[in-house]
Amino acid sequence: MVVVPVASYFVMQEILAQNAIQHWFQVPPEILSPWGDPLIFVKIFIALVAVVVIYAILLLVAFTYDKLFGPPHYGPTDSPPSDPGVHRS
Repeated sequence: MVVVPVASYFVMQEILAQNAIQHWFQVPPEILSPWGDPLIFVKIFIALVAVVVIYAILLLVAFTYDKLFGPPHYGPTDSPPSDPGVHRS
């Protein structure tokens, strides 16, 4: 639970460092903070986007792993699925 936010912080730092070199995007002056770190809102936004992307990648890997190597859908003691067209009373 702590790994993803910490990783997103480092991703955000690297994105901002590379942006200073490569000029990928410009930060509008309207979103700069008047106190403390002027890029705090940009840093928070990039970190939140990084959290969502990292969680999505981890979920995709986990679901794929579970689908490929997880237990079968029905076990030996499960009854077979009923036919939806047959009504039993």
